[in-house]
Amino acid sequence: MSDPAPRPEPASTHLTATNARHVIQVGRSRDITIHQHIHPAQGAHVEPLRALAAVVRERWKNERPTRFSIPVQWREAPEALTDHRANMLDPEGNEPPDPAGELSRITEVFRNTPDGRLVVLGEAGSGKTFLAARFVLDVLNARHPDEAVPIIFNLGSWDPTAVKLDDWMRDRLARDFPQSDTAELFRAGHVLPVLDGFDEIAEGLRGIALEAIDDRQAPMLLTSRPEEYGDAVDTTKALGKATVVQLHELTPDEAADHLWRTAKKRLHHDGSTSTTWDPVLAVLREHPDAAGCRGLTAALSSPLMVWLARTIYQYGNDPNELLDRNRFGTRAALEDHLLANLVPTVFDPRPGKHSAKISCSWEPAHVERWLALLARHLQRLKDTQDLAWWQISGSMYRVSRALVIAFVTGLAVLLTVSLMSGAVFLLSGYELGDALPTIVQTGLFSAVPAGAGFGIAYGAALVVTPARTEPSRMRLPIRGGRGSAQRSGKKIATRAGVAALLGVGFGFGNGAGSRLLLAWLQNPLHLASLWTDGVLFAVMYGTGAAVVFGVAATLEAPIDIDSTASPTGLLRRNRATTLTMLVIFGPAFGAVVGLSGSALFALLHGSLWGIPLSWNTAATIQFAAVSTVGGGLCAALSFTAWGEWLVFGRFWLPLTRRLPWRTVAFLQDAHELDVLRTHGSVYQFRHARLRDHLAQRHRARPGSSEPDRDGTSGRGSRRART
Repeated sequence: MSDPAPRPEPASTHLTATNARHVIQVGRSRDITIHQHIHPAQGAHVEPLRALAAVVRERWKNERPTRFSIPVQWREAPEALTDHRANMLDPEGNEPPDPAGELSRITEVFRNTPDGRLVVLGEAGSGKTFLAARFVLDVLNARHPDEAVPIIFNLGSWDPTAVKLDDWMRDRLARDFPQSDTAELFRAGHVLPVLDGFDEIAEGLRGIALEAIDDRQAPMLLTSRPEEYGDAVDTTKALGKATVVQLHELTPDEAADHLWRTAKKRLHHDGSTSTTWDPVLAVLREHPDAAGCRGLTAALSSPLMVWLARTIYQYGNDPNELLDRNRFGTRAALEDHLLANLVPTVFDPRPGKHSAKISCSWEPAHVERWLALLARHLQRLKDTQDLAWWQISGSMYRVSRALVIAFVTGLAVLLTVSLMSGAVFLLSGYELGDALPTIVQTGLFSAVPAGAGFGIAYGAALVVTPARTEPSRMRLPIRGGRGSAQRSGKKIATRAGVAALLGVGFGFGNGAGSRLLLAWLQNPLHLASLWTDGVLFAVMYGTGAAVVFGVAATLEAPIDIDSTASPTGLLRRNRATTLTMLVIFGPAFGAVVGLSGSALFALLHGSLWGIPLSWNTAATIQFAAVSTVGGGLCAALSFTAWGEWLVFGRFWLPLTRRLPWRTVAFLQDAHELDVLRTHGSVYQFRHARLRDHLAQRHRARPGSSEPDRDGTSGRGSRRART
């Protein structure tokens, strides 16, 4: 097919310098900034605001779907979903401009809203998230240095009954943009919230959420599916003074034009050009009512399906198969076909395919299984679309997780104690062969109770503190900085609870367990001192854990970083933070344990309940050394986000073939191939329909049915509770 008649180019979204000052100015005067009640950034805020804008621009510029503009258009939403018309008038009583338009006008429409409040409604796959990303880039490209920075917040992880909207957004900012002054910029009104995915909030909470959003009298952009937003409006009322628009489905001409323009051009000997889509588009144009064409035309009315079709048939696959009425008699069959073929197509290892862009060659069948397991994991979480590396362990049963922690920590203690004991024997002049039985026995006597203690403490922490471990965004203020004033009582209380569990579990386990094992192996008379050692060790290790955890919670201060918080960036920073804390607090923990043992011996005058106690300087050094290395390492593996990732994401799940050994490289490659996208410090599937399709395929396989295994098991989801 020859080139279609040239079409007029849409208006550029890169606004000129003359109107750049007004691109995010709204409301009654063109001389006020986006936040009508806050002065423009001045003084100390200007430079942090500039750095934040640069980070956000770089993040969304690297998301490829923003580079290929699908011609999404919209119209004004039904009257039932909008505020009273009188509330939409400007001070002179003039009607607001017609909000109908296309993607290139998104900032213009937002600018002309009465109070800078715009709601974008659209069905699944209609391009809402794409529009939100495009809005952010267009605003930033024309932004004046002292104006608000638009940032996308995914509402799927917000529980309006548990946390206020502003507090939740500040927490997301602290995680995704770990800069010391981001919270202050937010409080000063220099962040423009783009609230994406209102429909992903749990069903019974949307009315409460809409009221909370309405109470926040500030500019924002909100996206949702129409039905879910309409249900919330019926429960409460429409968002006040907000312009509400609804996205159109693509017309056949718009879909055909986009597929033709993005396809590889073939040059023929006679000078004409064609694409692989020409025969298909010609049939659709000439026989629109044919049985094989109606379903395809309906499927291609969704921007999501247009993107899938463009991606799947970009590198040599023949799109003519889509006209096969025997295989694809309905729209649903065509959409299932496109969803099912994305992963095998983009991960095709043959030369010249999509996978040439990525770092490794992955077997498509394995990739589909891994992605399906991750999709099932997100479905079990129920309250988030975020694929966070620190929540990977939630794909397992609680009991299984505790057993894995017990095994790994026991193995860590076995190795460290055996190496330390071996070094002592060798330095004392013993032959390794003669000392080996004693070394192994010493390692086992330490490893078994330590593993049991940490496994019990970890399992108890999952029950007592259901909230999952999140990566530390903190560092010790070695060079000054803000400290304990910024730590919440809730976080300190949680850490204190974990410390207590660690102390009791490790103390009783190490004391009672080792003595019981020794008694069973050697001499039944040793049972008399069983609970004595248990109580003493509980006090020693409990004191050490409480002191170290308490000091760490008090002295932590925000990291001052200007770089973007990508998933891999946050992983690297948390690894560095965990290792730093281990180096600093491991010796502190060992010292407190050793000194508390000496103090107990002195306070009890060498006996407890009539049972004589044995303690000396060598015992102090021994317990301090073992606690420093073994205790610190086990605490890092059990009670930090990076430690859990190391145990489960890098060891156990790959060992059981549920993830690849190079998990980080796999997630990065899935992002490079557009199967995943990044949203701050987490990954998300490119679309919820893709996630659900992969999960359904995994569930349909024989033997793949499995109950909920994450930390929410037994608690129910927010949806179930409501």
